[in-house]
Amino acid sequence: MDFKPVEDVPGVGGSQFAANQEDMLPYVFLGDGGFGCTDLIMTPFTDRGADTHAKIAFNRRLSKARSAVEHAFGIFAKRWRLFLGTVDAGPDLARLYTLAAVICTTFSSLCLMMKKLFTS
Repeated sequence: MDFKPVEDVPGVGGSQFAANQEDMLPYVFLGDGGFGCTDLIMTPFTDRGADTHAKIAFNRRLSKARSAVEHAFGIFAKRWRLFLGTVDAGPDLARLYTLAAVICTTFSSLCLMMKKLFTS
């Protein structure tokens, strides 16, 4: 697996979390049972393979994590309809579209929070 220093993980570098970590965090994709488990794709144990409480708990936590990611992406894609289908762009332009959408989403969320703060 390609482990990166905690400081290099987007959104974590420079935080108190990063300052307290000495370990490396892996980047992985969360997959369902239809994917094969690889160094980059984390999949659940099969029904027969989940024979211990630890493996069953792992499957449950993996399922919750996948649901949270799917829910967040659903909200993001609903707001930015570009992401509902295939993005017809090269990797660099698709990365730029994604970055612009994330920045705009963050900015609008901050504006809403500030509005609530000053109107309360």
